[in-house]
Amino acid sequence: MLRRACQRHLDDLETAHERGYFYDPVAARNLATWLEVFCGLKLIPWQLWIVTSLFAWKKPSGARRFDNAWVSVAKKQGKSLLAAVGLFGLIADGERNAEIYSVACKKEQARIIWEDAMRMSQQHPELKEHVRKYAHALAVEDSFSTFKPLSSDVSSMDGLRPQMILCDELHEWENRALWAKLVKGCVSRTQPVVLAITTAGENRESFCYTKHEVATRILTGVFDAPETFVAIYSLDAEDDYRSENTWLKANPSLGITVQISSMRKGLAETEQDPGSLNEFLSYNCNLWVAHRAGRSIPADKWDLCRGWPMLPDAGAKELLVNCRGKLRVRLQGDSEMGRLFVWECRAFPGS
Repeated sequence: MLRRACQRHLDDLETAHERGYFYDPVAARNLATWLEVFCGLKLIPWQLWIVTSLFAWKKPSGARRFDNAWVSVAKKQGKSLLAAVGLFGLIADGERNAEIYSVACKKEQARIIWEDAMRMSQQHPELKEHVRKYAHALAVEDSFSTFKPLSSDVSSMDGLRPQMILCDELHEWENRALWAKLVKGCVSRTQPVVLAITTAGENRESFCYTKHEVATRILTGVFDAPETFVAIYSLDAEDDYRSENTWLKANPSLGITVQISSMRKGLAETEQDPGSLNEFLSYNCNLWVAHRAGRSIPADKWDLCRGWPMLPDAGAKELLVNCRGKLRVRLQGDSEMGRLFVWECRAFPGS
């Protein structure tokens, strides 16, 4: 999927002018410089591509092309990017009465982004003089702009007019109600931004998975949405999650914010605790998994079951595939052993 996202960008550089869009390299350079100088954020290449795409692609009027962005990536890849983008929106986006919100399922999580932005604003002397810090808000009084954390436990959001919405871990959101309320409030803005960064989850009936499917259709060309930015960092279906050569696909910050030793440790744990496989697949490989059950027993462990007296050369998998209909006949002389074999075969999915 990432190749498709990159190819979409390259194709747009050649043909987007036919739709009236253009890429502004000066805006891209200025944004990257601002984030580095004022926020102390040295952008990792994947972060640089995302923020410059979001802010440098323009409409003929000069307003931003993309009004929303969907970024799916494995955990711990450096989401302080959200805080820096929010701080830019608060101070340097040129919008008066701007309302910037960091949003998550729980307010404590939403505050992580907000607190990162607060620390950035207080560590730079010019920003510290310009930005006022309150208990639950950052404010720029000259432009009457604010930056606040929000969560799904807020009872009412009517009246909000977001200029920028920074959404974290949508796979934990229970439904689309929060999203709908926030996006609805953007209609009065000329160039709002809804930036969502999330990791894959487990519930394929969720609102997040629906958004993921729409993003996939955009990248595959099934759905044309020229003003939606999409980047999905994940392993492909045919990839072997045990191969370290595939991990960079889902972990673009590998070796920077995520160490390969941690990935190796997580993989090793799945061999000893097969129930943790789904966590490794979703959190580290950014793959949507159907359920949490995972594997019951690894195949190599089943193969150690060879050596039963009546079937000395058969492993458990071969018993399931070849001997299911013959077990009771072959083992009728030992009912206890027969029951044990039948029970083991039933342990296999689909038996």
